[in-house]
Amino acid sequence: MKLLKKVLRYLISSNRWELAHKPLGSSEIFSLLPQDPSYSRADCFLINHQGTTFVFFEEFLIEKNRKGYLCVGEIDPQKGELVNVHKILSKEYHLSYPHVFQYEDEWYMIPETHSNGSIDLYKFDIFPHK
Repeated sequence: MKLLKKVLRYLISSNRWELAHKPLGSSEIFSLLPQDPSYSRADCFLINHQGTTFVFFEEFLIEKNRKGYLCVGEIDPQKGELVNVHKILSKEYHLSYPHVFQYEDEWYMIPETHSNGSIDLYKFDIFPHK
């Protein structure tokens, strides 16, 4: 019965997520950030650093294995788009919800790693791309 529920959920849901954005303090409604329709993006975490809004998020190719990896991009305020998108972390297990924080002038990330049964802490060598 559990397998049947999984198969039905897979068949009737698109599993395609998109990121939405609205300028801070704006009364505008949220607008979707354009993306390739073959990818799903979700679970974003925003950091404002030196005048740039960085968006850390989970991404996966919908038709492949749906195993999330982590990316970062920048919001272009004029275009309302996500630009300079880079994959920053991929493992053999699913990653999502990248919680990013600064401590004593260093940047760190703790992603959700439930499928690995672990809590992983990463330190950026070069913020925000490595």
